[in-house]
Amino acid sequence: MRPPTERPPTECRVWWARPGHARPWHVTLLDPAERARRLAVPRPEARDRFTVGCALTRLVLARYLGCPPGHVRLRRTCDRCGQAHGRPVAEDCDLRFSVTHAPDRVAVAFARADAVGLDLERVEPRTRPVRHVLTRGEYATLTGLPEHERARAFLAYWTRKESVVKATGDGLRVPPAHVEVSGPGQPPRLLRFAGRPQIVAGAVMADVAAGPGHLAALTLLGAGVPEVTHEDAADLLT
Repeated sequence: MRPPTERPPTECRVWWARPGHARPWHVTLLDPAERARRLAVPRPEARDRFTVGCALTRLVLARYLGCPPGHVRLRRTCDRCGQAHGRPVAEDCDLRFSVTHAPDRVAVAFARADAVGLDLERVEPRTRPVRHVLTRGEYATLTGLPEHERARAFLAYWTRKESVVKATGDGLRVPPAHVEVSGPGQPPRLLRFAGRPQIVAGAVMADVAAGPGHLAALTLLGAGVPEVTHEDAADLLT
């Protein structure tokens, strides 16, 4: 029997899970490429994060497509080389999504947009700013802050930049300093993307409430300013 079809969200919906939600049956939802990647992950906790992210993506998309989650087809063709390691896109679906992990959390954002990028980080007091990640202006802003504020401020820059390059599909192929974003304490905004002004013109950003001790940022391409809503994935996964 086909599961009931749910209307696609008009907002950006972020589903939250934990690695401990992983169950053996989740593996049956993964396609061969995902299973191979899962087996290549050496640490059990990291393997659980990967498994939960893949399973949650398929479970949520199945609700909108009205099909069993194992039938959700994802395409991962790289725009540059044509190999199957690019940003995943669900076939036969106008929703775009982005998966992100922190040590104790997994999140997947879904939206009607040309592309979605979500990044999540856990704030660690021992985090030290990495100079080459920041532009000259960003670094000056960061070093002007009290030292006890710099770890969180650096991760604010990092999550915003990561959300941008996840949305574009570039990932770490683009040096982080080629992407300039607004600073901590300011509304998130993409200010510069070296050589690609069209990305700046089409990007909409938002900070995402990720709970105590965490920061998250969202970038949408080809969409209006999003309303971000949150869903707990525990029941869906377990």
